[in-house]
Amino acid sequence: MLKARASLSRLSRSLAVATMLVATAPSLGAAPQTRVYWEAQVDKLALLELHEMPTPLVPPGQTVSVTVSFVVSEQGSVEGARIQSSGTSEIDTMVLEAIRTWRYVPAQKHGKPVAVRMLRKFTFAPPAQSVR
Repeated sequence: MLKARASLSRLSRSLAVATMLVATAPSLGAAPQTRVYWEAQVDKLALLELHEMPTPLVPPGQTVSVTVSFVVSEQGSVEGARIQSSGTSEIDTMVLEAIRTWRYVPAQKHGKPVAVRMLRKFTFAPPAQSVR
């Protein structure tokens, strides 16, 4: 049973990566698009300049994680944000809305700004309770 779960988990991760690759592949006959690099392909990573992330209400004793993929454009704006691994629909929506307002100093390749695809995981827990 544990082997089956591990295999399913690997299959699920592979499917998520394949889905991202297909989603970002240019379509045949389409107008030329800006090339989007992966973080490992750039000389200088995008630097988060301005951001806010609200704190969701999470029930005591639980944590909620959301994984999001998005592109930081050559101008530093966030484009194409998508949930890759869901927490709850409310928290997913909150994370997407927040990320879409973020601003970056763009990534660079050969000294020029380039678009870069990023994958980020956010984990939320209930606020710590003070001990008396």
